[in-house]
Amino acid sequence: MWTELFLDNGDYLSAEIGTLIDNLQQYKDAIDAHDAARLHELLAEGDAIKKEVESR
Repeated sequence: MWTELFLDNGDYLSAEIGTLIDNLQQYKDAIDAHDAARLHELLAEGDAIKKEVESR
């Protein structure tokens, strides 16, 4: 069942997975570089998005 659902929505799911990978890569890069400023920026951006979604 899941295989069929994934394949039926393959384009959308693939795009979403790509977005997740890109976002996680940004966190990884900041952590690997010990870039506290960038990590803080990413976390603040995530917090702002979370608050926006919760206020809907």
